[in-house]
Amino acid sequence: MLRTPQSGWPARDGVCKPGEGPAAHVSLVDIGQFPPADGSVLPVAQQDGDVVAFVYVRDGFRLEDRFEPMPALGPDGWRRSLVFTNGSDKVVDLGRARLDLQTDPATEGSVAWHQHPFHMVRTRSGKLLCVAKWNESENVRVHGLGEGGIRADVSASWRLAPGQSAQVQWVDVWLARDTGDDPTRREARRWYAAHGIDQPVRYPDWVYRAILCETSAAGHIDSRFSDTGGFDAFARQIPYLAACGINALWLNAVQTHKQGANPMAGWNHYGPRNQLEIDPILGGAEGFSRLAGTMRDHGMHLISEVVPHGGHSLQARNLPEWHTRGRKGELRKNWGGCGMDNASPAWQDVLKRSMRMLADAGAIEGVRIDVAPGQGPNWGSPRTNHASHSTVGGCLEVMAALRDGIRT
Repeated sequence: MLRTPQSGWPARDGVCKPGEGPAAHVSLVDIGQFPPADGSVLPVAQQDGDVVAFVYVRDGFRLEDRFEPMPALGPDGWRRSLVFTNGSDKVVDLGRARLDLQTDPATEGSVAWHQHPFHMVRTRSGKLLCVAKWNESENVRVHGLGEGGIRADVSASWRLAPGQSAQVQWVDVWLARDTGDDPTRREARRWYAAHGIDQPVRYPDWVYRAILCETSAAGHIDSRFSDTGGFDAFARQIPYLAACGINALWLNAVQTHKQGANPMAGWNHYGPRNQLEIDPILGGAEGFSRLAGTMRDHGMHLISEVVPHGGHSLQARNLPEWHTRGRKGELRKNWGGCGMDNASPAWQDVLKRSMRMLADAGAIEGVRIDVAPGQGPNWGSPRTNHASHSTVGGCLEVMAALRDGIRT
């Protein structure tokens, strides 16, 4: 176990040492950083079995900087996380969190590897000190600070009533041998295996030899997507594309859109009007099916598209409680329409059914997701007070729904 001095900073001879100020903090909107940067709030070390926590307390606020053993990474592996509790009598908005580590580097420029999602530093003791992020709810950025510092910035957003707590996304920290031909890649593989990812992802064979072309059945970009004439007209271009060596098409969104083809005004296929209808202007489900059949006859694979922000659609208008809102309750109207919350189970079901529709009509083999990270934290979510779950967490749930829609 890393020694844990009174300062709250992990420390071990030749590996890491205390830094300046608190080793972790959260940012409270309209209040400031807790604990304060001036070091006026010192932590109290608490131990429960093998779990060590540094606890900062003041004015009803409580922050635990927790280190839990992670045996899958060996005896020198830990999972580090933060738990913030609002013990005040007011509602508090948590807007960000930060975890710092100060290594004792071997030499200047001792960064061994900085490759998403890792940061590894060669230490004076001859060990590698490794940090890696694991995103399930919000984005975490791990980066170096110079002179051996490592920081994890967590884009966490929570609205906490009195007595409520926030579990902030974790990072993994471990020590490793700096030996062998490629210790950094070895440790990356070991970390993935610790999370149950011990085999490379195998995609269908055609993916590895795909020559992919992005296109639209409505038209070409220089005509504002208005000069092709729909699925049947586009199907007549498939033999030419196949002769060019193209064997996979990413077909821009075909769900019914907010305006028809117009060389002057353009064609906005990123403003779906009905997520559950294939646009009749393009030729509807039957035309889409004919196009897909022509592609298969020429050895082509079809990847479709979905627009989850979908703020102009009939289905989005029927789910007003899932329109994303800013911290002060204001509606987000990105691109003119309401921004839908990816973490909405009802919205995920709409998107799943949209994929089922495309799979039934065109036997699609994949989907490109427009603005996959979502519309930002939803401070008005009826599901949770964890506003930033609508970002990475909601995106992962949408991806699962889309996958299931294509498969089932």
